[in-house]
Formats: sequence, structure tokens, C-alpha cells
Amino acid sequence: MRPVSTRAVILAIDLGTTEIKGGLIDDGGRLVAAARATHAIDIDAATGRAEQDPEAWWDGLRAVVRRLMAGRAGEEARDVAAICVVGQGPTLVPVDAAGGATHPAITWMDTRPASEAPALEAATGLSGWGLGILPAARWLEHHDPAAAEAARWYL
Repeated sequence: MRPVSTRAVILAIDLGTTEIKGGLIDDGGRLVAAARATHAIDIDAATGRAEQDPEAWWDGLRAVVRRLMAGRAGEEARDVAAICVVGQGPTLVPVDAAGGATHPAITWMDTRPASEAPALEAATGLSGWGLGILPAARWLEHHDPAAAEAARWYL
């Protein structure tokens, strides 16, 4: 294992509902760089839909990291000692074996999966946020079986 540089930084990423925020924090706990990128959310109040394109998250993440690292140009190189990523949740992203989304992300704001909760509560004894992405996964399986069938994993 190589030693961590005294110039090391932590790369912190927050994948939020409306934007991705990123920062570099030095070993003294100081924020030395920050960047952000917004992304859209597709909301239909009439149906309860609240979905996002996971590719837009990926594009935004790459843009944020590029800006953070470009901001270090001309200074002594810094090692990234750790990466911390947090995100919105529970949000369901069904992906195929290659990691591609088979359906837009069903966000925590989407109310359509609520209809699936009673059966899951009865089966598991869990309720509310304790069910995590299970209601959204079950909703997807009932309403877009092709996307559910194509999914290898639910993230």
C-alpha cells in the first residue's frame, strides 16, 4: 500500500435530486474546490411520475469531476485519497448486464409505486422508507415488464 500524500484530498460527490455537487476537501478539512451540475427531473403530477435519466447523472458527474480536477492545474499535484458518494434515495435504477439503464430512474418523489406498498408491508413487516426501492421494483415489474425483464440488477 502506498502512503497517502500530505497533499491528499477527499473527492466528495452528492448526487441530489436536482443537481450533482462535488468538492475536494484537504487533509485539514478545508473545502479547496467545488463544482456543480444540474440535471432535469421528469415530473407528471397527474400520474405521479417523477423520473430521471441516469445517463444525465453520469454526464453531470463527469463534468463536475473534470472541473474539480482542472481547478488544480498549475498547483502541486494532489492525490485523491478517498472518494465519498452519497445520493438521493430510495431511487430505483434498473440496469442490464452491461450497466445500462433499462428504464428511467424512478425517484423517491414518484408516487406511482405507493400502490405496491401494502402487499410488501404485509409480506415483510416493513413499512415506509424501510421498504426502500421494493415498491418501485414491484411497480416496474407490473407496469413495464419488458424493462424489468431486461434488468440484471436493481440499484
